[in-house]
Amino acid sequence: MNEFDADWERLLKTTEPAGQRTFTPRHMLQIEREAKGMNEKRNRGSKRRVAAVLASALALIVLVMGVLPAGPYTGWLRDAESRTAGQPNEASTPGEVTPDEQPTPDGREEAIEPQPPAETEPLTGLLREQLPFVIDRQEGISIHRPDGGEDIDLSVMEQSYLMQSLYGLDFEKARAPMANNREDVYFRIRDGGKTFEIPYEVATNTILWKGQSFYANENTLLLMHRLFKPESKLAEIAAFRDEQQLAMERKEDTVNEGSYDAELLEVDGKLFPDWEREEAKLTPKEEIGYFDEMFGEARKVVVYEEGVIAMSLSYFFVDDRYRTSSGAGVGSTEAELLEKIGEPNSKSSVAWSYRWGDYLRVHFYMKDGKAALMYLTQPM
Repeated sequence: MNEFDADWERLLKTTEPAGQRTFTPRHMLQIEREAKGMNEKRNRGSKRRVAAVLASALALIVLVMGVLPAGPYTGWLRDAESRTAGQPNEASTPGEVTPDEQPTPDGREEAIEPQPPAETEPLTGLLREQLPFVIDRQEGISIHRPDGGEDIDLSVMEQSYLMQSLYGLDFEKARAPMANNREDVYFRIRDGGKTFEIPYEVATNTILWKGQSFYANENTLLLMHRLFKPESKLAEIAAFRDEQQLAMERKEDTVNEGSYDAELLEVDGKLFPDWEREEAKLTPKEEIGYFDEMFGEARKVVVYEEGVIAMSLSYFFVDDRYRTSSGAGVGSTEAELLEKIGEPNSKSSVAWSYRWGDYLRVHFYMKDGKAALMYLTQPM
């Protein structure tokens, strides 16, 4: 369980576009934890900051002011007033207990383990080689919100997405620009009775490590949009991905081995290669970077004004202006898809997919008996 199986990754990418890069050997961890009855409740509202007393507050001041070098650091050593990780902070007033530092409801205190100080030289190698906790052994992850919002406990599947991002991150290839002012939340990872904290910014999909910024992967990007920007289209895609993953695990997919004419599956008269050229004519509304472990490079998810989202060798069409040449699109009912195209080659309660040639090319996210999203994929 210490290495990803690249063959599995490639197989899933070619055969199940809606579930790209969602299954890894980390799912063995999911099976183990579910067998032990892991509690997956979210938003329990526990605020797990250390209860500050005079002696500990003074010790924090000495540590931050006297030990750490000047300049940015990662955020594990920060006071409760900090809202921006990666920047030096002044310690809170000795003896003052801020809302972020209240003891947990059961009276236990949760101390955050200090992270090594910032490094000025660009980091090299892999993040997993420097983590002070064991990825496969971690005992739970929550997201801490310094704005006073409730902490969020991640489910096993969500933890798998995040652990994959931390496991596969390459410092040189995932490097991201360093923002002057970050607005971070914090991944809190529990391992061996200790809690470690890693800053993450939703707007840029970047984590902070030793004072340097790196892109998280696409799964982390989608997960965090679902949690913090639930009205966004990326959040809708994230929910679809999660439902599709569960449908795969339930083995509810049925298969039709036939193939359709390409003309039936064109979207606005174009297949995937044509949309690659058409993309240059669209108007970007939002661009978010992510690290693609499969290709070993930083890429972008682009949300276009025209109702198209380009991500991970896929084009998502999120409104009903786009139609296949056969007339199917967002809003089409199951009966209309059967009438206009035919029986899908891959069918579950969540997704209907159609093939031409050797690969599934056009897909519909089904919700309440209708297509909520339509997307094209490019086979590997």
